[in-house]
Amino acid sequence: PRSTLFPYTTLFRSRQGRAEFDTVAAIVGEAAQDLHFSQRVLEAALENMSQGICVVDSELRLVAWNRRYAALFGYPAELLQVGRPVADLIRRNIAAGIVGPGDVDARVRRRLAHMRAGTELLSERRFPDGTAVEIRGHPMPGGGYVATFTDVTAFREAEHELTLANETLELRVAERTRELAEASAQAHRAN
Repeated sequence: PRSTLFPYTTLFRSRQGRAEFDTVAAIVGEAAQDLHFSQRVLEAALENMSQGICVVDSELRLVAWNRRYAALFGYPAELLQVGRPVADLIRRNIAAGIVGPGDVDARVRRRLAHMRAGTELLSERRFPDGTAVEIRGHPMPGGGYVATFTDVTAFREAEHELTLANETLELRVAERTRELAEASAQAHRAN
């Protein structure tokens, strides 16, 4: 036997359930907006970096990159797709001579093994067009790998110029020292 309050209790529970649903929906909506905002901020940050960046997941599949990365390596848009095995990109770079001579498959396997093992990488490559790129790779917590690519061509050229200037200065100092020694010897003989 139900009490006469049953219809009112059901209505109250129904309204209470609706209110709880509305609260949950509002929380989920806010969380989605926050997530979308965070995603936009992250994308803007990646796109405005002067370094190229490439992120792969624990299966070594491409999950994120920026325009600078694509430009440094001259990747066509269809090559860079979420889920693409990073091995495809490595193979292309080796075949293009960016990494240097050697057996392509063996080099791809070695690079993938380093990434799987979480081995940090610090290397510099001279691309066929003369661009010098510093490459830094780091494992990510929970698997995956992130690599940054910095064009250090201007730095290397300035370093080379400084080395040449230093060598020239050293030669001039040596020449002046020799001239002074000669002049001193002549003065000594004249005395």
